[in-house]
Amino acid sequence: MTASPVLWSLDARGVATVTLNRPEVNNAYDGALISGVLAAMDDLGQKPGLRVVVLRGNGKHFQAGADLKWINGVRPQSIEANEAASQATFEAVQRLNTLPVPTVALVQGGGFSAAAPA
Repeated sequence: MTASPVLWSLDARGVATVTLNRPEVNNAYDGALISGVLAAMDDLGQKPGLRVVVLRGNGKHFQAGADLKWINGVRPQSIEANEAASQATFEAVQRLNTLPVPTVALVQGGGFSAAAPA
């Protein structure tokens, strides 16, 4: 497993690069990746020189949707745990959508959507 599921940097021009860093699962999101995106947005939101955020994936593919192992681990938990996972996922996407600077996705390989089996 890769050390940190989300990496970010900010260069002197005000260009932030946020990297989804779970290449072993094609950057499928789980609780740690969601928390990492939220933390990156919180940290970057404090940077006065921020001009743009570039979102990219490490490895062959940009992003593979939800990590089904994680989803299947959350599914049998309480309603509250499931709602918390859904709310955190929504919040991560919402923060990317409402940043006060442009957000650009640098998509390499595939960008997949996955859902847990019913």
